[in-house]
Amino acid sequence: MARPRSAIDQHRDYVSRLYLSGFPRSRICYKLRKDFHVAVNLSTLSRRIADWDLPRQQTRTRETPELIETVRDLIFRVGLTEKQTISVLQRQGWPITKRGLKRIRLHPDRRWLRRLNSEEERLALLEKAEQAIIEMTKRSNAISGYGKNLLQPYLRQQMQLWVPRDPLFQMYKAMFPNEVELPYGFEIYAAIDAYSRNIIWFYVGHTATTALSVLKQYLAACGAYGLRPWFLQADRGSETPLAAAAHWNFVLRSEGRIEWHGQVFQQGKRLKVSYKAAPSTKNVKIESWWERMLHVSSRQWVEYFGELTTDGDFDGDMLEDQIALYAVYEDILRQELFDFVEAWNMHRIRLQKNRPHVVHGQPWVLSLS
Repeated sequence: MARPRSAIDQHRDYVSRLYLSGFPRSRICYKLRKDFHVAVNLSTLSRRIADWDLPRQQTRTRETPELIETVRDLIFRVGLTEKQTISVLQRQGWPITKRGLKRIRLHPDRRWLRRLNSEEERLALLEKAEQAIIEMTKRSNAISGYGKNLLQPYLRQQMQLWVPRDPLFQMYKAMFPNEVELPYGFEIYAAIDAYSRNIIWFYVGHTATTALSVLKQYLAACGAYGLRPWFLQADRGSETPLAAAAHWNFVLRSEGRIEWHGQVFQQGKRLKVSYKAAPSTKNVKIESWWERMLHVSSRQWVEYFGELTTDGDFDGDMLEDQIALYAVYEDILRQELFDFVEAWNMHRIRLQKNRPHVVHGQPWVLSLS
């Protein structure tokens, strides 16, 4: 009795197209199994390729200016990984292998890297990114509106700098802490209750000792509420260690215990159970609030101060200009932002049926419960 035909014969055109596009045989077997539920081993596939008289696959990558430009576009403009880049190129009909793509990327004249192998390379790349951001802000203030999700692709597309997202955004926040702070000198700090979304404290001003200022803000908030937070998460930065130390001392003094509405809660004395230092990007609630405040209240000030700088009416390096800016605008800016905070604390968070975990109500009222 004749041997039954394999199910692969029903998909000859599909297999031929994949093979001629440069797909490896293991990948073709995988796609047959995934797309058509056809299980084929490598030996069967190889026999069919020979029976169908298909030509040998291109085993070497021919580097042409057109291919190099296409690779550059996919890496920097689109932001594809190496695996995604090969897949797209093969679909477009380019004869390219994984080794060939790596050779194009790592050519001494290009060095298109996504991952850095040494601290020296990382620091050099961050320095280039810092200089690029400084030059961009001299021409336009538009980059100030790019958040954590847009800043990396923007630098990748405009400057061909592939900087890891988190280190890049941390550097950006250090350069422009809350966008109206530097180079204009106004400092903005806030604390949000993760449960109620109520703004616990809000500070607008300027000081030469930011760490001491943040410590005073934290202690003032604890004194006003008559308690210390159960858990505190703050940005990683030179302005928060004193507040962290004060918080931990409160924990140690209370033996790691808190009494609330007649109930006693025990959390331990180790720092990690009561405090965490992390970028604000890890705290969705405070990050979302910062973005909303920026668009509602402070964006116009960022643009206005940028116009003053562009027109030559303000120079952040001149003490006289900085003092004049404080004297004229600090109280106005503070009052406007305080009004936004008050409106936020009193607004009503609606009930979301598709997100039952979201607490609804007014933040200020919820913070009292």
